[in-house]
Amino acid sequence: MCGAFISLRRSTPYQVSRFHNQELLDRARSLLHSLSYDIIQVEGIHAAYYARLLGPEHDIPTVMRLHDMLSLNLARSIEYTANPLMKLWLRYDGRRLQEYEKASYERIGSNLVISDVERDLVLAVAPNARCDVIPAGVDLDEFEPGQAREDFRSILWLGSLHWAANRKSFWWFYREIVPLIIKGYPDAKIRVAGTGTPPEVFAVRHPNVEILGFVQDVRGLMACSQVCVVPLQVGSGVRIKLLEMFAMRRAVVSTTVGAEGLCVTDGEQALIADSPEAFAESVGRLIEDATLRERLGRKARQHVEQHYTWDKIAGKIEEVYRSLCSRR
Repeated sequence: MCGAFISLRRSTPYQVSRFHNQELLDRARSLLHSLSYDIIQVEGIHAAYYARLLGPEHDIPTVMRLHDMLSLNLARSIEYTANPLMKLWLRYDGRRLQEYEKASYERIGSNLVISDVERDLVLAVAPNARCDVIPAGVDLDEFEPGQAREDFRSILWLGSLHWAANRKSFWWFYREIVPLIIKGYPDAKIRVAGTGTPPEVFAVRHPNVEILGFVQDVRGLMACSQVCVVPLQVGSGVRIKLLEMFAMRRAVVSTTVGAEGLCVTDGEQALIADSPEAFAESVGRLIEDATLRERLGRKARQHVEQHYTWDKIAGKIEEVYRSLCSRR
C-alpha cells in the first residue's frame, strides 16, 4: 500500500499510475523514431498514459482497446470492502480515476469498447469521446465442441486468479454456493482452474473440490464438465472465458455481471442467477436435466457463431484504422 499513499501527491490515480514504466516509455519512443507507424494502440486505461504522450509527440492517431471500465470495477468492489479506511481511500481514488478516464477518452482518437453497455458507460463519463463497438471474439475452430464424455455431476469454475474480481468470485462461490450444491448433490465434483492461483486457494481442503491451478489446455476440462459457472459479482466488460464456454457448447450458470455485455437471455444461452440460493438451484437444474444442458449449449454456440467470430470482428477494426488514418 506504500505506492497508494505516495500516489496521493500525484494528479494521476493510483489505479493507473502503478502501471507507468519509464523504461517502456523510452523503448516505445525509440521504436517510433526508428520506424514509421500508422496507429498507436494501447490496451486499457492503464496504458492511456502512453497514448496521450506518444500520439501528439509523433502526430500518430491513437486507439485504446477497453476490455472493461476500471472506475466501474472499482465502484462495484467498494460494496464488498469491509475496511472503512480502505473504502474511504477507494472512493477518493475512484473520483480521480473517473476524471482521468474522461480526459483520456476524449484525447484518444478512438475508444474500442467491447459492447454497447461499455459504449454507453464511456459516453456518460466523456460525451465528446469517440467510441467504436468492437466485440470480443473467439476462435471457433480452436474451441470446437468435442465428443468427450461428461463426468457425472461435474462443475467447473475457471478464471485468472491474478484478477481481484475473480478471487472475490471464487471465495463467494466456495463459501456461499458450494455448500448449497453439496447439500443437494453430496457426490458433486467441483474443479477450480486458473492462472495465478494463490497459496490460500491451493490450501483449500474439501472432499468435493479439486484445486487444479494453471491448466495448459482448458478445452478438455470444459468438454468433460456438465456445468460451467461464472459467479462474478464485480467487474465490467466481457468475459472471454464465457464466450469460450459457449463455443464449446457448454451449459453455463452465470451472474448478471458475469454475462454482462453479451446480450445473453436467461434460459436461452445460459441460466442467470445472482443470489447463492438461485445460483445453486440453477446448477442443480442443469445437473438433473441433460436435455436442458444440450439446448442451452446449442443455442450458446449459435450465439457465438452469429456475433463473436474473429473474421467478422477484424473487418470492423480495419474500418476504424482506415477512418483515423484518413483524417491524418
